[in-house]
Amino acid sequence: RVAKWQRRINPLWKRVFGGCHITRDTRALLQEAGFGIDAIEQMYLPGTPAVAGFNTWGEAAIA
Repeated sequence: RVAKWQRRINPLWKRVFGGCHITRDTRALLQEAGFGIDAIEQMYLPGTPAVAGFNTWGEAAIA
């Protein structure tokens, strides 16, 4: 259900928020680009709408 709304609003979201894509799989994109993931955390940030609240952060290095 969240993904459905993300796909709907992603075109507008990219224009309003400087190219940010809320539908991207950050982990997969890093791995496809040749990075090894040393540490990664993913979660919905408390108090944010689910459609925009999923965040990823961590460390990656060239594999």
